[in-house]
Amino acid sequence: MQPAQTTTSPTPGTPGPAPANAPAVARGITGFTLKLAALAGMTANHVAHVFIAQLPVFAAEALYWLGGLTFPIMAFLLAEGYRHTSSVLRYLARLLAFAALSQAPFTLLFGWTGNIFFTLAIGLAVIWIWDAAPARAAGPAALAVGLVLSLLCDWAILGPTMVFAFWRLRTHPRGILLTMLIPFATMAIPAAFGIVEAFAMANGGGSGSSAPGTELANVAGFLASFQQFSDATRMAGLPLEFTNALLTQVCQLGYALVGFTLATVLLLRYNGRRGRPLKWAFYAYYPVHLLVIWLVRTALAALA
Repeated sequence: MQPAQTTTSPTPGTPGPAPANAPAVARGITGFTLKLAALAGMTANHVAHVFIAQLPVFAAEALYWLGGLTFPIMAFLLAEGYRHTSSVLRYLARLLAFAALSQAPFTLLFGWTGNIFFTLAIGLAVIWIWDAAPARAAGPAALAVGLVLSLLCDWAILGPTMVFAFWRLRTHPRGILLTMLIPFATMAIPAAFGIVEAFAMANGGGSGSSAPGTELANVAGFLASFQQFSDATRMAGLPLEFTNALLTQVCQLGYALVGFTLATVLLLRYNGRRGRPLKWAFYAYYPVHLLVIWLVRTALAALA
C-alpha cells in the first residue's frame, strides 16, 4: 500500500504523478463528464429547494437526492485542478471572482450564506498553504482557519474537509472511497437514526413503547408509499411538526444514499483525462442558473 502523502512538489500546483485510483488508459469517464454530472445535480438540487411548494413531494425529494452528487465531484475536481494548474494564484482569484459574481443571486434564493465558490476557494487555499508553506505548523493552522471561515459558507466544515481529504489521499489506492466515507458518516447515519427516532416518538414517545422492529417497519412502509403524498399534511394522525421533521430526515438520507453513491461510482470511473474544455462555461453556469431560477420564482409569484 502506498503512503497517504508523497513528497510535495518543488513548485505548488505543478502537475504530479497521476493518482493511483485513476487508470492510465482511456476507459472510464473524463473530467468533462464529471462536470456535466455536477451541473445536473446542482440544478436539480436548487430547483427542489426553491420550488418545493410547487412540486409533488416525491419529485422534490428525488431532485434533492440527485443534488448529493454535486459537491463531492466539485471537491475532487478542485484537488485535481490544483495538481495541474499553472498558477494557483490565478486559480484562487478565479474562484473568488465568480464567488463575488454569484453571491447576489445566491442570497436572493438562499439567504446570507457564502456560496459554494467561497467554500471551494477556502479548500484551495488550505491545500496550497499545506503544500507550499515552509513552516510545518502553517498547514494545520491554515486548515483550522479554513474550517472556521467555512462556517459562513455553504457546505461548512465538511466542504474544506473533503477538498483536503481528496488531495491528501490522492495517491492512496482507496483514496476516493476513504474520502467519501466522510460525508456518508456525517449525513447518512444521523439521518437514519433521526428517522427511526421520529417513528419511535410517534409510536408513544419512547423506544420501549412499541414492539421490536416496529420503528423500522414503519420507516420501510413510509418510504414504500412516499410518492403517494402530494402534501405532507396528508399523513393521517401525524402532527405537522413530525411530518416536516421526518421529510427533512428522509431528504438528507436520500441525499447521501443516492447522491453520494452516484458521485462515488462516477469518481471511481474517472480516467484522469480532462476531456473537452469547459472551464469558463462551468464557472459561468453557476451564477447564470441561480439568476434564471430566481427570475422564474419571481414570475410565478407575480402570477399567483
